[in-house]
Amino acid sequence: MNQVLQSYFAAEQNAMLWLFGIGLISLVSGLLLWRSQWSYRTAYWAMLLACMPQLGVSLFIYFRSVKQLEEYSLIAQLEPQMLMAQELERIIVVINRFTIYQSVEVVIFIGALVLSFIYRQRPAVMGITIGVCLQVSAMFIVDGSAEWRAENYRDGLIQAAQLIK
Repeated sequence: MNQVLQSYFAAEQNAMLWLFGIGLISLVSGLLLWRSQWSYRTAYWAMLLACMPQLGVSLFIYFRSVKQLEEYSLIAQLEPQMLMAQELERIIVVINRFTIYQSVEVVIFIGALVLSFIYRQRPAVMGITIGVCLQVSAMFIVDGSAEWRAENYRDGLIQAAQLIK
């Protein structure tokens, strides 16, 4: 059980460091775009708006996962079956939410593409839609990775539960 917890939360912390890096890259590239003379420099706004939650969420989840691992490791020693049942229930809800997140991301991406075709003669709108497409693409990949980690965690919990019985 502890191996499953250690593996999942280590991967979660690693992913949050990557998300933080993506947020920093978005912030720096957005600032560089804004300072440039490129006609699509308004991509900055989409990148800025998206990078703030990326930075905040990544730090929040990173530090929360450190605390959760400590707490869950203790509970796993005392009540492993209870923890597995609770975690299985929680992670199934998390996995189901990824379908919603990714569906919203696809809709936003398609909407940005449609707007880019409609307003292709307006560089300011094109810049914003380019920024939105870049950010939504990055988040789609991040969410796909998170869903994969959650599914592996669920499978690990199921295997650990079978070993304890």
